[in-house]
Amino acid sequence: MNNLSRKKDLFFGSIDSEVILKIKDFPALSHCVDDQLMIEDVSENFVIDIYKDNGLIQLRNLIPLDFLYSESHASGTQGEVWKNHHKSFASFIASNKTPSNVFEIGGLHGILSTHFNEVYNQWTIIDPSPNPTKNCRANFIQGYFNEDLSLDFSKYDTFIHSHVLEHLYEPLKFIETLATKMHAGSDLFFAVPNIKSMIKNKYSNALNFEHTYFFDHDLILNCFQSYGFDFLGSKSYLGDHSDFFWFRRSSREPKPLQKYNKYIENKAMIESWVISLKKDVELINQKLNGDHFFIFGAHIFSQILIGLGLNTDSLICILDNSATKHQKRLYGTSFIVNSPQVLKQYQSPKVVLRAGAYSEEIKISILKTNPNSIII
Repeated sequence: MNNLSRKKDLFFGSIDSEVILKIKDFPALSHCVDDQLMIEDVSENFVIDIYKDNGLIQLRNLIPLDFLYSESHASGTQGEVWKNHHKSFASFIASNKTPSNVFEIGGLHGILSTHFNEVYNQWTIIDPSPNPTKNCRANFIQGYFNEDLSLDFSKYDTFIHSHVLEHLYEPLKFIETLATKMHAGSDLFFAVPNIKSMIKNKYSNALNFEHTYFFDHDLILNCFQSYGFDFLGSKSYLGDHSDFFWFRRSSREPKPLQKYNKYIENKAMIESWVISLKKDVELINQKLNGDHFFIFGAHIFSQILIGLGLNTDSLICILDNSATKHQKRLYGTSFIVNSPQVLKQYQSPKVVLRAGAYSEEIKISILKTNPNSIII
């Protein structure tokens, strides 16, 4: 595999970096696979760098996109947190504008469009692997949004993307392409994870091979305003889950990014995150004390714990609510995924739960399944 490596920071081109975390041979994918053998699993060194000139944080090594997203995710489709996210984002859009012709980038399932049935026939979604939900009546284009895309963009008054920006390897190029395609006066609404809050709250999924760089509110405003977008508003969802943004394309010409220097602040924040994750794994190992246990989350939640030294000698299996993952193997591990319903077979099962913003929702579900479950 022709893996990629960043030699400079994504936004300002700085090359003066230092390593914050390195995990050798980390699973390249967070998918679940049918193959029960690990022989062909691909790994890559998981390295987080911080740049001394500005405090930007990003992963050094990348996985080729066609391999990384070779299978679609259930992400965004499971649980009340995501259901309410889509509803809240739709409400944020509707409270600020009544769209008449929408172009959505990376819509995948088309869930957001189902909240706007009055314009369903004027809603176009571009995605490399479209998988429309049964209630979706939007028009789909299979492909990528890039500078080569030839469409009549003048007819769209509203552009949308939700949890796309954090997955991009060249975010500035994406923003530049948006600025080129959008006409003056058209609106842009997008949702992104609140990575700063995720790091501060010590969520293990803050950075990974799919979320490869850190951004905060200031950096987002800096980037979009530099390409001729006027900031009109934002809203937080659940405080530590997502942020919604509203911009309008102006007729201004692009200008250089403003100076960004948060090295001291960001270094303290990311080092605290790393230290906390490592200490947490040590404490989990102590609490388990060799007892048989489960981990919830057939994704990065489990992989990061294992990568940081979780003792898996007595791990029974990995639990996940997504039926598409059941009886499959979590990539980069030898562990099979099962429904939490298997907990009913145990008297007082121990379950390691580190699922970030979704933990409380999952905890309630686990205890409903087996009230005697011990959440670690």
